[in-house]
Amino acid sequence: MSSRGCAGPSGLRRKRDTEEHQKERRRALQARHRANLATLFETLKTVVCPTSNKMPAKWKILDHAKGFLKEQEAYLSRLMLLKGIFLGNEGGPCSLDEVRAEYRRLQSHSSSMRS
Repeated sequence: MSSRGCAGPSGLRRKRDTEEHQKERRRALQARHRANLATLFETLKTVVCPTSNKMPAKWKILDHAKGFLKEQEAYLSRLMLLKGIFLGNEGGPCSLDEVRAEYRRLQSHSSSMRS
């Protein structure tokens, strides 16, 4: 009989234990992921639908969030325009497009540092 592989009962038991351990870890990760998503949706709901007593559907929360973000971007764009008018170009971005470009540059720089 060969001593290689998992031919014996202890080898099969070890393999089964390893598979069970992996299954438990996967289930724990999935449960943590579901809990994180639930928390994120609850937080998003309180920000974009603060007066709603019922729990709206997730698609509705995301739809409200999209509208909310567009409103906030429009507000920020107006503020940036006013900054440009009253303060001139004292350094820093003067438009939302400049802010986005700077953010993308910083993100690409930080992701290249991680790689």
